[in-house]
Amino acid sequence: MAAFSATISGSSCFLSSTSLPKRKILFLLLLLNAAPFLFPSLFLFTERGKSLTICAQTSVSDISVEKSMDEVNLPKGDMWAVHKFGGTCVGTSQRIKNVANIIISDDSERKLIVVSAMSKVTDMMYDLINKAQSRDDSYISALDAVLEKHNSTALDLLDEDDLATFLSQLHHDVSNLKAMLRAIYIG
Repeated sequence: MAAFSATISGSSCFLSSTSLPKRKILFLLLLLNAAPFLFPSLFLFTERGKSLTICAQTSVSDISVEKSMDEVNLPKGDMWAVHKFGGTCVGTSQRIKNVANIIISDDSERKLIVVSAMSKVTDMMYDLINKAQSRDDSYISALDAVLEKHNSTALDLLDEDDLATFLSQLHHDVSNLKAMLRAIYIG
């Protein structure tokens, strides 16, 4: 398989020479699910011959409203399968595995997958902001709960390199989020 990489807060495209294995789909689902912004994440699968292209979009902030649709390079074709998985669908590691199985079993040539934040995470994020705004320093332990939810799910789903990559990115994003919350707290 050719290179596989991802970023949480940006747009990324991935290419491989064979079908994407389930463990990489799990990695991608978990990575997109833990995006630091509360907007749904999406990714596109396009299979052409022996190559597989995946484009991932994890944040509305990455989309330029000044860019015309003619400039967006989305694959064209007749057969698209669109899957939207809400928070409950990706609320546990078992449910994320089920989502991966649905994606794998769909034999459509092109797939558009939209993934929401894990169940209850959006509410947890609003709670973080409210606590920081009201100068309640328990926002720190509440952020730790968000981190633990994603951390334990990753430990259940990923192994070795994928786990290390995911946890590194997760800790980086949580650190950035903690700094933003601190600014709200003292602001």
